[in-house]
Order: sequence, then structure tokens, then C-alpha cells
Amino acid sequence: MSDQQFTLIYDTYCGWCYGAAPIFDVLVQADIHITALHRRLFQGGAQLKMSNGFGQFAERADQRIAQQTGQPFSQTYVTQILRSKTEELNSELTARAAVLVHPQGAATEMALAHRLQKARYVDGLSASDPEPIIAALQPLLDGSMTEQQIRAALASESLSVEATAIAQRAEALMQRVGSSGVPTLVCTVNGQHQVISLEPFFQAPEQILSILN
Repeated sequence: MSDQQFTLIYDTYCGWCYGAAPIFDVLVQADIHITALHRRLFQGGAQLKMSNGFGQFAERADQRIAQQTGQPFSQTYVTQILRSKTEELNSELTARAAVLVHPQGAATEMALAHRLQKARYVDGLSASDPEPIIAALQPLLDGSMTEQQIRAALASESLSVEATAIAQRAEALMQRVGSSGVPTLVCTVNGQHQVISLEPFFQAPEQILSILN
């Protein structure tokens, strides 16, 4: 295993994190030490309503992401999410969901993110709908929680507190390395941190392995 340690800071409903998902897939399958931290950007006062102009902004941004990364954004997503008069971008539920799989490691956490990203960017399902989140979690929890238990956990204040703690860890590391947005990939060796640019690997995700050692 490499002596490098990696930290992947993301938000499930960040379009660029979705665009970089193939890169993350390569990393989490490699023989490296990697930790995923959900930033939980869109919650509380940070929620964004599509009808207030954010939908138009996101639609333009998503077109750039699709061009640069090849990741699909369906017309169903555009119609049902970006052009919705009621949809809000809120990553609270998915941040709580990430807490439930966080102990299993980055590969499982990214698997959850991918399922939820497909539900949003391809199937056009709302970020405020708990049903896709529960459906995505069940197979990843290997039967350790019933549907009712998952539903109760997602609604619990204790899970929100844990999600906040993870987001604060992510924010502190971002401040330390001078990063202002997600996704942020940090490589740490002997206590020294370096931010790895993901843009060079959008078209060839497997080449991210060139950064090892």
C-alpha cells in the first residue's frame, strides 16, 4: 500500500463531484488509504431554490460539466429539477445518509453517492425525497438496518450532529490547504498536504493512478 493518505471532500449534489465520479471510482478501488468527507454544502441558509435563478445557473454549469467529463444529465432532470417551481437544493438528507455508511469506508460512501447522483441527474428525483435515499442505503447496509430504522435514523437529530462534525472536519482541511470548493482531493505525506487537481483526469479517469507515490 502507498504511504500516501488521501482525503476526498465532496457533496453528493455538487455537479462537479458528479462529474468527477469516475475518477473517484478509480481511487477508491486502488490499494491506498483514502477517507471520504461529505461537505454538506446545501443546508439551512445555504439551500438554493431553482425558481430563484439557481436552476438557470445550474443548467449552464451542468452543460459545461457534461462537456468536460462526459457524465450524463438527462432532460428529465432538467425538466423536473432545474425548471421546477418548488425544488430546493438541500444536501441535508444525503449528508445524514453518508454518516450511516461512513464507517464502511470511502468505496461504500462513493457507491451511495453514485446511486443518489443517478437518482437526481438521470432519474430527476427530488433532493428532498427520502425514498431514493432509503432505497440506495438498504443494499449497502447489508441488512443491518430495516427500512423503518433507516427512515428513523435519517430523521434523527443525532445523525445531523454527526453529519455536522464530518462537514466541519472537511471545512477545516479545506481552509488548511486553501481550497474554496468541492470536490477537493488532498494528498498527505508525513503531515504535508497537497491538493490534487482533478481536471487533467476528467477524460481519462484511470490516469489518476499516476499520482500514487
